[in-house]
Amino acid sequence: MTLYIPDEAVQAGFDWLRERSDIVGAARANVVRAEYKAKRVMARLMRHATGAMELRKAQAIDSDEYAEAMENLARAEEIWESLKDKRSKAEAILEAWRTQEASQRGLRQVR
Repeated sequence: MTLYIPDEAVQAGFDWLRERSDIVGAARANVVRAEYKAKRVMARLMRHATGAMELRKAQAIDSDEYAEAMENLARAEEIWESLKDKRSKAEAILEAWRTQEASQRGLRQVR
C-alpha cells in the first residue's frame, strides 16, 4: 500500500502551523488565566465563609461565582485542547509527507 500525501494537504498543514501558532499560545495563556481566576474566587469565597474548613470549602464550591469561574476554565481548556489536536494533525500530515519524500528519494537513487 502506497501512502500519498497531496501537496494541498501539505500546504494546508504548513499554513495552519504558520498562521495559528500565536492563537495556540494565546489559548494556553487563557487557560492559565482562567485557572488563576478560579483559585482567586475560591480563596475569596472561603475567606468570607464561616464554619469549619470543609464547610467553608463546600460553600465556596457551591457558589454561582465559583461555578462561573469553573465554566470559564472549562471553555478555555476546550479551546486549547481543540487547537492542540489540530496542531497535532497538521504535524502528523507533515511528518507523513517527509517520510513519503524520503522514500521517493530512496527509490530514485536505487533506479
